Amino acid sequence: IKDLLKETEKVINLYVRLRDSGDGCISCDKPSHWDGVWHASHFKSVGSNSVLRFNLFNIHRACEQCNWFKAGNIVEYEKRLKLKIGDDRVEWLKCQNGVKRYNSEYLIRMKNIFTKKAKRLAKRMELLI
Repeated sequence: IKDLLKETEKVINLYVRLRDSGDGCISCDKPSHWDGVWHASHFKSVGSNSVLRFNLFNIHRACEQCNWFKAGNIVEYEKRLKLKIGDDRVEWLKCQNGVKRYNSEYLIRMKNIFTKKAKRLAKRMELLI
């Protein structure tokens, strides 16, 4: 399960980075063309809230500095997230608490779905270039 969690999260994070590739950092002013390392940052951390681990409203593209060295730069993250997904969804995310135990069937299914989604999105992006 532990390995499947990591593999699934890796694929979903790739999908999010692709999905948000036209966006700058969710937590600061770095533009989409910034030439640094990009992460898929969780608004509510996986460690504190596993129920939102794979929720796409909870995961957005962020620069490495904000995500790792500024703990997500969460105050700015929240401001920008409200602009991106709306106040209601952010408030909903903030109210979600809990632990979710993922089983292998679910993780395999999610991994397969998001592998396909990421491949399709990458192919579509190549066509636009």
